[in-house]
Amino acid sequence: MPPGSPTNCSPFSKGGAPLKKVASVSDLLQHAAEFSLHGSNLRAAIEIEDHLGKAEIDVGQVEQVINALIINAREAMPNGGSVNCQRRECADRRDGADCRWKPGATSK
Repeated sequence: MPPGSPTNCSPFSKGGAPLKKVASVSDLLQHAAEFSLHGSNLRAAIEIEDHLGKAEIDVGQVEQVINALIINAREAMPNGGSVNCQRRECADRRDGADCRWKPGATSK
């Protein structure tokens, strides 16, 4: 099975406690995208707002999600292309007005 397949997301399915630590989501996004696209005919177009800091996350889980999304993009674009990733601040509003996806965005 390819990396990022459902069987590789065992922490999600088993209900295990997340192993949270403070980390740079921006660095993780950059690294995971470059790693997942290595050797492919796709390129990563990564857009990250400069002022965003670190967050308390389970690095392994977040990395698995990013890898799975990028692997899906690789499979969907066998002739090559660009995977667009964005990290931006999103206000926590009930109506989600500040959190809407922009056309062409593939990650938030």
